[in-house]
Amino acid sequence: MSRVFRFVPYTITQDEAVCPEYAAEWVAGDEEECGAHSGRFLDRGDVEV
Repeated sequence: MSRVFRFVPYTITQDEAVCPEYAAEWVAGDEEECGAHSGRFLDRGDVEV
C-alpha cells in the first residue's frame, strides 16, 4: 500500500479591509506577574517596547 501526498503552495495575506491588532503576553519577568497581558493595540510598536 502506498500513499501519494501532494504539495499545494499557498500564501498568507492580510485582509486589507480590517486593521490588524497586536497583543503581547509576558511569560516571565521581574516587574510583571507571569502571564500578564498587554492588551490590544493598533500599532506593533506599542507591544514591542
